[in-house]
Amino acid sequence: MAGADTNISSPRQHVPMNKLGQGLKSCGKMFEKTGSFRGIRERFAKDGAKKGLVNLMKVNPVSQEDFCGLVWKITDIPSMPTALQRYFDIIHDEVASLNDLEKVVRYDQSLSARILRIANSSYYGFRGRISSLSRAMVVIGFEETKRLCLCSVLLDLCRDRPALDRRTRERLWKHAFAVGKVAALIAEKRPWLESEEAYFLGLLHDLGKLILAVHLKDYFDSIIELSHGNKVGFHAAEAVHGISHGRVGRWVGVKWGFPEIYQEVMEFHHAPEMSSSHRPAVTLIFLANVLANSRSDPPLMETEETLARCGDLFISHEEWMEYGEKMARIWLEVDALWKALN
Repeated sequence: MAGADTNISSPRQHVPMNKLGQGLKSCGKMFEKTGSFRGIRERFAKDGAKKGLVNLMKVNPVSQEDFCGLVWKITDIPSMPTALQRYFDIIHDEVASLNDLEKVVRYDQSLSARILRIANSSYYGFRGRISSLSRAMVVIGFEETKRLCLCSVLLDLCRDRPALDRRTRERLWKHAFAVGKVAALIAEKRPWLESEEAYFLGLLHDLGKLILAVHLKDYFDSIIELSHGNKVGFHAAEAVHGISHGRVGRWVGVKWGFPEIYQEVMEFHHAPEMSSSHRPAVTLIFLANVLANSRSDPPLMETEETLARCGDLFISHEEWMEYGEKMARIWLEVDALWKALN
């Protein structure tokens, strides 16, 4: 693992893919609540899945202390990148204007070119007629330009990383874009959270997973293998390793100085009941995540937990189904955004 100074052994050992899906789902939730691999062992013993437990024990579990140290020793994760800090400051400045944003964007030739390309796309109806950055930003709009800037900077963080293949990179970021868009949609009816804040929370909720994919590839690949083989979610499979991409996100969020609400969302978006602060916002991102994942797993929309979380935010069944119906359009917008940014 490049950039890491650690004696933790590699997880890349053969793990027979047994039908342990339901057990892994339970273990994923248990790990979110306890952070303990011991609880996973006890759950398998209780359920009588002893054969599966023996097979899964071929994976080397990592203690939270060791894994925290592993993440903090990665030399490729600097303090928050300067460009990201600049856009983050503008995004959270209530008096910032389009002119303030333009002054920052002008120093980024790559981003300036992307914004011009997007403004001249068929989507805005000005194909080939926008020649200045200021005009392009007016056409796109202040709020949407802020979104594009943050998306672009985040994409550049891993664009040239050989550990992250294009397919994985595309899958991770399209999911983040989708969660951000639907989170903003849900927030429109929740006066306690601005739509823009909801979008950025959704965009960044899986930052820990990106860090795993780029900097701890052996662990990431092993989790993907276990997830696909048992047909369970990533967060359930990672529990077997003693790893949580939510906790990785929290650690990076602390290192980068993200506000507390971002740290809470990144750590607890799979278990909002564990959030000690900002629980409504964490619950909203949990639901946005469900909607984004429902494209490949439609039953997620109607699970007992999902409907309970809808109740927490006073989302009626009718409103919830309306969000589900809008996902097809949102995915088309996500595909268009991905194409524009690459």
